[in-house]
Amino acid sequence: MEINGIVIEDAVSRGIDLLDTYGPENWRDKIDRETYHHHDARDCILGQVYGSYFVGTSVLGEAISNADAWDKIPNDGEEYYCCSSCSGGLRPRYFGFDGTGEMNDAFEAEWRKRLWGPTVPDAEEC
Repeated sequence: MEINGIVIEDAVSRGIDLLDTYGPENWRDKIDRETYHHHDARDCILGQVYGSYFVGTSVLGEAISNADAWDKIPNDGEEYYCCSSCSGGLRPRYFGFDGTGEMNDAFEAEWRKRLWGPTVPDAEEC
């Protein structure tokens, strides 16, 4: 699915790869399926892994800088930035960490699918 020039599945794949490479070893274990909510700075992926979305973007941005890996990440295209304040750092949308409206909903659905598998309807819904 593509929204505003971003392929949701690809962005989440990049986010998973980023956390696998630069995140804590047990980052998946830190995410609570019940409280995960992509729209919330504490309950989103980075919020649950690092304590807050803002700490997560800072830590990962620094890790990329220390690894001299910025050249592997596109820095053109405003579609990758969530706001003007992140233009010099981590590009959250490129990694599926931040979006708006429909994009956030799509990111959340894709992260859930990738972390816990496809959604299975409750018995009551069948």
